[in-house]
Amino acid sequence: MITYDFTKQPHDGLVTLRTYPNPAPGWVDGIYRWREPVVEPLPASQSIGPIRFTTSHVMDTSEALEPSDPNSAGTYTYINAPVLTLPADAKTYRTTLTASNPGASDASFIPVINDLAFYEPFTVPAGGEPITVTFDAILSKRLFDLTFRAAPGTPEPATLDLHAIAMEPVKTTPREHPHIYVISDSITQTYFDHERPQAGWGEELFRYLFPGRQAVIQRDFGGSAVQSRTISSTDGTLVIHNRALGGRSSKSYINEGRLNEVLREIRAGDYLIFQMGPNDASRNRPMRYEGLEGYLDWVNRYMVSAADRGVIPFIVSSTPTYAFTSEHELHLSFGDYGKLAMQYAREHGIAHVDLGEIGRKLAERLGRENGRILHMKISAGQYGNFPDGVDDSTHLSRLGAHKYAGIVAKGFAESFPEHFTFTPDPALDPVPAPTDFTAQVEDDGRKRFGRATKLRWPAVPGAEYYRVVRRDETGAEVFRTVTMAHWYYDMPQPGQSDTAVYEVTAWQEDRSSAPATITVTHHFDLDATPDTRITGVNLYEIDQTTFPGKIAFSVRFAARPDADRYRIVMVNTATNETKVLAELRDAQVDGLHSFRVNRETTLTIHVEGSNANGDQYRSDAVALPWQD
Repeated sequence: MITYDFTKQPHDGLVTLRTYPNPAPGWVDGIYRWREPVVEPLPASQSIGPIRFTTSHVMDTSEALEPSDPNSAGTYTYINAPVLTLPADAKTYRTTLTASNPGASDASFIPVINDLAFYEPFTVPAGGEPITVTFDAILSKRLFDLTFRAAPGTPEPATLDLHAIAMEPVKTTPREHPHIYVISDSITQTYFDHERPQAGWGEELFRYLFPGRQAVIQRDFGGSAVQSRTISSTDGTLVIHNRALGGRSSKSYINEGRLNEVLREIRAGDYLIFQMGPNDASRNRPMRYEGLEGYLDWVNRYMVSAADRGVIPFIVSSTPTYAFTSEHELHLSFGDYGKLAMQYAREHGIAHVDLGEIGRKLAERLGRENGRILHMKISAGQYGNFPDGVDDSTHLSRLGAHKYAGIVAKGFAESFPEHFTFTPDPALDPVPAPTDFTAQVEDDGRKRFGRATKLRWPAVPGAEYYRVVRRDETGAEVFRTVTMAHWYYDMPQPGQSDTAVYEVTAWQEDRSSAPATITVTHHFDLDATPDTRITGVNLYEIDQTTFPGKIAFSVRFAARPDADRYRIVMVNTATNETKVLAELRDAQVDGLHSFRVNRETTLTIHVEGSNANGDQYRSDAVALPWQD
């Protein structure tokens, strides 16, 4: 138990005055620099007696790096006040404050602990009579930094006198069967049915760790994000809490209070799986960005939070993106962050798996063409949720999530064999060829996808994906693609041969079956009018809760080979107000396009494109979802 009675014990060296008088440097070399604190010791005359906290705050909203990119602006709150600093383990403490209000009016305050203000406000009556306040302080570093912010409705500057503090660690009883908590980003989070086939590896872990690969999946109300899920084995002995959430970095996950949500309920003996990095690297997102020099400071907060609570951590390096430099060579995006995470794990004796390196070897075995199957790189007309297809090199398909989950689960189970058993996917040797291969021609130009050759075959047990090849009557290859489904809709193109020879093979990783073939002869009388649509427009990482009065979202779309510049445009259909959210060059299409706008019920997003010849292209409008 930690106790201080400041009316009797000197507190020199424990209290400093922290202020932020100087403006933020702003954008420097493409990185936003926040205000720096000025820290001064309190005068010696104030080293005994109640600590007087006179507090005020200033809120800065940074300029956007690009005027057309509002999400490159950030908002930060600076508190000008004394700070009490006490050494403490990174635990949860039942904290009791004895405080009084020397002012003439009642005042309400919010405790701010280690720069986080996720605590209920309390009111201190005027008149100077001390009261006691008790709450649970959740520490995510080995330090207890305490100050106060005036609650809404209390004029600033506001003053509170702190007479005493008592902190007792909150003890938790280990569970009979430990739980697993997963902290990560969009590569790991759980997705909804309307977002399939996108998936995260966190929602696939149970298929390798649970008996019979069966699970009961429910909303996890311990996490404020609607994507939070509890994944339980049917006998209740194994439980995974997937608290991963898209768009979060190691810094923003803490600063939004999401680690606090985990620490509020995790117990000694539980496991914490941690993976962050890609969003830390987002230099143009000041609320997310953390450079390599500061990344491990944030990683350390997760690890000491686990260690001091008796929780067992497990570190995972960043998942590979689709970034092939040749047919069987893959550049490891965000690799520097992954290397730092692995180095930290080795130096601190923490169990880990290098998903980046192992995943890269998997993708390189598949190669540039088949490697597309691991990511959301989908042709038009194949999935109802993505009728125009989607071309995303970062986020995972259901198969990609499954394969990477297997790498994580194997490393995890091998690290903790006393509690977990890894069940691999059964290997096929040889891979059976597809049978009963059929082709159905539809030629109804009145329907959007009414003209197509629809290929179907029964699913091959154990096969992970299929390759479809079309050749013309001479045997020359026209195109090839890969699909997870046991069907493929081939959309005709102007000028194509009337005869098509289709070949489908089943695959498990880099092993293929013998081909099944079928020949189709049909003349599609296609309109030669050029198609000017931009396809694959999709809104994802939609967040209506983190920022009051705002909705945050990301946009992805497929680039056209004949366009070299694009605009992402938002329209309020009720007022016809139009706003350009971003202007992009063709090389930027595969990057991050995230936005934060005022919440409205009548917003749509579309993409416009053009080229130096003056040709114009446009996507269909997509409504921005609204949730009360």
